[in-house]
Amino acid sequence: MCAPSPGPDQASCLALLRTDLPPLHSAKDESQIPGYHPKDIQSAYDLPRHGGDGRTVAIVNAFDNPNAESDLAVYRRTFHLPPCTTANGCFRKINQNGGTTPPPPSPPTTPNWALE
Repeated sequence: MCAPSPGPDQASCLALLRTDLPPLHSAKDESQIPGYHPKDIQSAYDLPRHGGDGRTVAIVNAFDNPNAESDLAVYRRTFHLPPCTTANGCFRKINQNGGTTPPPPSPPTTPNWALE
């Protein structure tokens, strides 16, 4: 998924992209859905059982993921959670300095950062 290692003392990506799994179009129950479930996030951040009002969960992504908000929408629909959007004040994307200007785009040599 990533460009070859740039050399000694340089950061590199060790991510693998699996393409051998069929798309998940429907699941009979949530236990069939791979990945982190809401209960995993609740446990990791020690959120109250019935919500985390006033808590912030940050996701750090190198460079920019222009689909972050729509990806979050898919996750929340999948697990029957209420929307978390810019419009309702739940979702906020900031750059590396905490500002609202867009984060820098991925360099051409590493176009798949958003898959992270």
